[in-house]
Amino acid sequence: MNKGHGIGVGLVLMLCVVLPMVSSGAEKNKKQRDQKSKNQSELDKFNAKHEVDQDVVDECAAIAGEIKLSAKPARPRRVLIYAVSHGPHRFCIPTAQAALEVFGEKTGAFTAVVSDDLANFEPEVLKTFDAVCFANTTGEVFLRPVARPLFAELSDAEQKARFENQTRLVENLANYVKNGGGFCGIHAATDSLKKAPLYGDLIGAYFDGHPWGGGHTVSVNLEEPGHALLKNAFGGAESFSIKDEIYQFKAPYDRGKLRVLLSVDLEKSDEPVPGKIKRADGDFPVAWVKPYGKGRVFYCSLGHNASTFANPMVLKFWANGFQYVVGDLTVDDMVR
Repeated sequence: MNKGHGIGVGLVLMLCVVLPMVSSGAEKNKKQRDQKSKNQSELDKFNAKHEVDQDVVDECAAIAGEIKLSAKPARPRRVLIYAVSHGPHRFCIPTAQAALEVFGEKTGAFTAVVSDDLANFEPEVLKTFDAVCFANTTGEVFLRPVARPLFAELSDAEQKARFENQTRLVENLANYVKNGGGFCGIHAATDSLKKAPLYGDLIGAYFDGHPWGGGHTVSVNLEEPGHALLKNAFGGAESFSIKDEIYQFKAPYDRGKLRVLLSVDLEKSDEPVPGKIKRADGDFPVAWVKPYGKGRVFYCSLGHNASTFANPMVLKFWANGFQYVVGDLTVDDMVR
């Protein structure tokens, strides 16, 4: 082999080694840039400011002021309104917080304490509340930082510690309710704490998609029109129509463990989004109650659209639900 040929072969061999390395490095850099861009986009969305829909809040206040409570409060009641989301539903949370605050005040059913401070979920602080309300919470809501890209930047050890703390706080909440406290979940509350199964046991089900979006109109059946939470809220009707996002649920959902009060009437509702239905049994509950130890749980999946917080029928129903969870309204919450 002559010297020139040897050099040529060497160059070819070197290129065969170097070029894939360069290509691999460029591909890795691109993935990193793409991930960084995605993270920044997610952070921008998370940090976007969402204003209170004051028209809705004012209308809520006017309606609430006319609601006659089903029971006289035994004493002044305090309800913690917790509304933390890593992204989804952040657009409606400010309105929900403001509406629930004025709702409690105007009905006289409770004083709302609106806070996302995790210190409220320590046992001694939980005891100061008559009930806890998760209003459109979404995701692993006891983790900090709330923004997922920021949480992902933590070391494995730090993430593990925060998940352990979340588990502890969920146990605190569950024990609080078991010992006689109240829990109310609004809309996305079932799309929360899926990595903490004890919470699913508490609320009764986990979100499994929404076949009907916020622009759909659905017909909702009153499964027990004479039930104490329903009879004075819907004017004697056995069904009503509403435009809102409607959920379907997965385990631990079980009608044998819940007292379902409202459900979707499939025949009278808008067609769901094609391919989104997962339940073959056609069972789409909208609201339920359940005992939990010595405590009380009320859940209603309505509340995606801000307008729901100014719907007279829904507000009357929620007034009953809040009175039930704080302990002022005794209802039949046992499974039929």
